[in-house]
Amino acid sequence: MIKIWPLVPPDQRRQVLANHWICCDGNLWRYRRAVVAMSRDAGYLGESECPQEPVRLYRGCYAPREAQGVSWTADLKVARWFGSGGRFGKLGGWVYTVVAPVDAILGRFTEREEDEYVVDPSLLPRPRKVEIIREGQHVEPYHKGYNPLGIQP
Repeated sequence: MIKIWPLVPPDQRRQVLANHWICCDGNLWRYRRAVVAMSRDAGYLGESECPQEPVRLYRGCYAPREAQGVSWTADLKVARWFGSGGRFGKLGGWVYTVVAPVDAILGRFTEREEDEYVVDPSLLPRPRKVEIIREGQHVEPYHKGYNPLGIQP
């Protein structure tokens, strides 16, 4: 996506990026600056209006340095699942929270039942650690139907 972004007509960038985001289910950590730049260029993403008030968000991640990521959720259960290793098994990790200011929110997606917010991490306050999830600790999936690799809890 990053390589073809300059070729996407400006009037189609919002829809192209939103469609790509919904299908993307990989690690964006190393591309977070490009994701923020493309999102700013495209405009607010997702199916709902941008919130008018700050929003409490959570992020589950495998390493503390990843607390400054672009993907957050308003659902603590979702963050716990990702922090536990989610679709990759019981790896263990961390759950963080922030209150995201409106200008940091770049989009919101609910298609995968993740209540996912795309944010500009440079505009977030310092994330506060909510929980440490130990390796092997059982964490309930955030919904029963999402298990693309068939991993058993």
